[in-house]
Amino acid sequence: MVELRCLLGRRRQNREIDAAAERRAAAAFESDIAQGFLEMHPLEDRHAIGAGDLLIRLASLPLRTLDALHLAIAAAIGADTVATADDTFTKAARALRMRVEWFGSPDRSGRRR
Repeated sequence: MVELRCLLGRRRQNREIDAAAERRAAAAFESDIAQGFLEMHPLEDRHAIGAGDLLIRLASLPLRTLDALHLAIAAAIGADTVATADDTFTKAARALRMRVEWFGSPDRSGRRR
């Protein structure tokens, strides 16, 4: 939720979307959670500790804080697949032996990464 709100706010500030589109996207996300299409898991101390461990373990990758937290939570709940549109997140998830569903733009050759 935090990362989605940050993304939407940044897109609105960059004038890529307007405030109404931001509200619609946030409402759709919350609706998907309410309908059970997406799950939210509370942040626990063990997840923050796990994220710190991942930052050390995957030190060769420029992993961001929220991405490390997402991966730590995914590992803690036993997720075997994650979805992303971020190359660094993809590399980190694969290093943790997770499958990645890519929803970003295709690469220059037209293939999905």
